[in-house]
Amino acid sequence: MTYLTYAPLPFMWPGGKRTAYPKRSNFETAWDRTVAQLDRELTHLGVTGSVVCETGYEPWQIKSDGQLRSNIGGIHAKGDPAVVLSFQAKRGALRYWCDTYDRRVDNVRAITLSLEALRAVSRWGVLRNGEQYTGNLALPAGMGPSEASEFLRKHGDGAQDALGMYRAAAKKLHPDAGGERHEWDALQRAKEVLGL
Repeated sequence: MTYLTYAPLPFMWPGGKRTAYPKRSNFETAWDRTVAQLDRELTHLGVTGSVVCETGYEPWQIKSDGQLRSNIGGIHAKGDPAVVLSFQAKRGALRYWCDTYDRRVDNVRAITLSLEALRAVSRWGVLRNGEQYTGNLALPAGMGPSEASEFLRKHGDGAQDALGMYRAAAKKLHPDAGGERHEWDALQRAKEVLGL
C-alpha cells in the first residue's frame, strides 16, 4: 500500500500559471478508492518508498513524520485543493500536479487516471522504455522548484511575484553589472525550473 506523506504546497506552482477557477469534477469517488487505484498505478511504476503529497495544508497541520494531525479533518480539511505528487520510480524521480478541481481528492484522482493512461500508452509495444514519463521527470537535485523559489526570494529584492523577483535578481546578478557568473547561471536555471 502506498505510504503518503504530506507537505505544504511549493512556493512556486510547478506547472507555471495556476488554474484561475477550479471546477467541480464528475469523479464522485471516495478517498480510499482513489488511494487504492493510485497504489495500483504506483506499483506498476515500481514505486516502493513514500509518496509526497504537497497540498494546501499549513506546516502546523503536518506532524514531523509527514502525517496529518488528527484534529484537522484529514484529506478533506479546508485549504487549497491543488496537489503535487512526487515519488521515486524505476525510471527516476517523478512529479505530477493538478489544480483543475475544487476538491483535493479529485485532483489526486486526476493524477491517478493520468498515470493509468500513460501506462496504457506502452501497452501496444510502441514505447518500451517509459518515454511517456520523461516529461515529468523531476529535476536534478540542487535546483528543484523549492530551491529555485528560495534563490529568487534571496536575490529578488522584495518583489512580490516570481517574474518581478527574477527581473530584480537579473539586474543585480548579471555579469556586466558585476555579478558572479555562477550566480547568473543559477538564476537562469531557476528561471527554467519555474517556467518564467
